[in-house]
Amino acid sequence: MHHNGNLNVDEMTGGYGIYVNGDGLVIENNTVTHNGALPSGGGGGGIEGYGMINTLIRSNECSFNFGNGILIEDSVATVAEYNTANSNDCRAPDGTWFAAALWLDGGHHVTVRRNRFDHNLGPGIEISDEESAAPYAYEVSSNNANSNYWGIYLWGFTRPAAEPINITGNTLSDNSGGAMRIEDLAASPEDLNIHIE
Repeated sequence: MHHNGNLNVDEMTGGYGIYVNGDGLVIENNTVTHNGALPSGGGGGGIEGYGMINTLIRSNECSFNFGNGILIEDSVATVAEYNTANSNDCRAPDGTWFAAALWLDGGHHVTVRRNRFDHNLGPGIEISDEESAAPYAYEVSSNNANSNYWGIYLWGFTRPAAEPINITGNTLSDNSGGAMRIEDLAASPEDLNIHIE
């Protein structure tokens, strides 16, 4: 899936290579490149999954997109593993926010493991509570995020997670803005039931 996008659109409505919403989905072994808003902007990107349930996102290549490589939003019982998302332009047109190689927002019981995110203009992994939905039970582990802006960007959590959010065993190297950026939290990660190792 390649070269999907829209001209002269709002920055939030780009064009995705794959857009899914549903239950029991398997998204596997796809090459998703050169998608997103045209001219470049933060909307759109490679794979967007919204409101997914019992979904597997595995062994996809999402590169050279404008926007996210992979977006997992408000989803439940979803696993993303063995994907690569490299060289995506994750910057918003006005420079005030970032998409990410993989952006995880909302939902619960989501696992992101053994993925690789390199050379993205933005975070390798973004983990947020953008709409104060109180996500919980995330497992973000054994990923590699190298030569991005940040390795991991964590923001927007306003209340403690009902079950732990675990960010463990990730390899974060040569990210120009630092290994991890944490901002706009209502309390410390520990007080919000977010565990970082």
